[in-house]
Amino acid sequence: MISKESDGDFFHLSGVVSKKEDIMKIITKARSNFANNKPTIVFLDEIHRWNKAQQDTLLPFVEKGIVSLIGATTENPSFTINNALLSRCRVFRLNALGSEDIVVFIEKNREKIAEQYSDVTYTRETLDTIARSS
Repeated sequence: MISKESDGDFFHLSGVVSKKEDIMKIITKARSNFANNKPTIVFLDEIHRWNKAQQDTLLPFVEKGIVSLIGATTENPSFTINNALLSRCRVFRLNALGSEDIVVFIEKNREKIAEQYSDVTYTRETLDTIARSS
């Protein structure tokens, strides 16, 4: 959704497997984008898995606005993201959806689901089971 709305380049990295070289390839493109007033967004999933040196690589580019960073973590960012990088970011806490929230979402989208998966039917009991398992 962010990628479609930003009219820029969107890159997804995994904190588990990506390396400094991966971000530097993105930075090369981001510098060109920046010169042309085109945004570059980097989504770093499991950012807490990057060590301090890897996180420091991002710092000057986030500082200058060359890249916009979206980092996702299941850990407390105050303990796992280096302070310099964290001070240049805005932290949003996302809470887990409750079972009833999931059921309501599926019910609201029942028609869309039926359009795409016409052969799938389900009862309220099935929805409750899915929601509890989510």
